[in-house]
Amino acid sequence: MRGKVILIAGAALLLVLPLLTSAPGEAAPRARLPYLLMADLTRADGVQSNIFKHGDEVIFRARVLDAATGQDPGRAGQGLAAIKDLGLRVTAYLEDGQSFPMTYGRHAGQGPRATVSWYWTASWKIPATYNAPNDAARLLIPVAGGRYVKWWVVATDKSGASVRFDPIGVGTTLPPIGIIIEKR
Repeated sequence: MRGKVILIAGAALLLVLPLLTSAPGEAAPRARLPYLLMADLTRADGVQSNIFKHGDEVIFRARVLDAATGQDPGRAGQGLAAIKDLGLRVTAYLEDGQSFPMTYGRHAGQGPRATVSWYWTASWKIPATYNAPNDAARLLIPVAGGRYVKWWVVATDKSGASVRFDPIGVGTTLPPIGIIIEKR
């Protein structure tokens, strides 16, 4: 009997406690997230990677979706006017200050049954003399003699609404997935 009373009192406390600890109007207003942004890196041949050599071409790819609907505002190329009306701009950045405006376009898939995808891309050919700001060995990234570059992508529209994509690991104790540049 005593166990039932404790159980009922505990359940009641769990139901009432949130009402007692939060005053009306105390919560911060939630900003509407305008877009979902996903990005990755590939080689010029379309193979996903984050390890490159001097002279290689890094391709930044991004998908921007309307957060409310989960749909591509460009509707796979059928809504290019919608992207223009939104004033949507997508840009890839490197930690050394370089930026790469991305363009929205059609990209063929690989394989006999692959469909055509529409997404944002930009490319960067790594100069032979490029000296990345970070030593990958010092960051404990297992690439002998490699250098490490942080990158991110930002999507902004004409209203000023924006969203930023950072690769997995940024802001955590995990090693972030940056661009690792090896010597040729």
